[in-house]
Amino acid sequence: MRIRIAGPEDASELARLKESWANLTDPAAEAELAEFAVELRRWMQEHSDTVTCAVAELDGILIGMAWLVVFERVPNIRDTRRRSGDIQSVFVQQSHRSRGIGKRLVRELAAVADHLGIPRVTVSATARSASLYEALAFEPAPLLLERTARRLLSR
Repeated sequence: MRIRIAGPEDASELARLKESWANLTDPAAEAELAEFAVELRRWMQEHSDTVTCAVAELDGILIGMAWLVVFERVPNIRDTRRRSGDIQSVFVQQSHRSRGIGKRLVRELAAVADHLGIPRVTVSATARSASLYEALAFEPAPLLLERTARRLLSR
């Protein structure tokens, strides 16, 4: 098994991983997956300067993925190129979990962020995945707040 950086040529397999990650109640049809793969490839090419996808590959098949999205922040007077990163869509196929693959994927993206000089990387963890991130030096940020459309609609 190896960890590597994915490219647009991996879009078809990444589309299948994203479908599994989404945990849909009804699986996508092959035509829907193919259409999504085309869109994902286009999106990856369009955002190649701000998105990195690390994948776990076993015998030529992708079994896991994790994405780093880098975004610009408002400049400061002495720091005009402020950037942050967010790790998203971390997923390892069920049959390959509990082998450290997720940790290796996130470690790869942390190395990419370090190489790019990004001082702050966030991730939205679940109760089950929090220990993975904490083992890689992520810390809880108790004052990080979020606003969702669902909450707005209920008011």
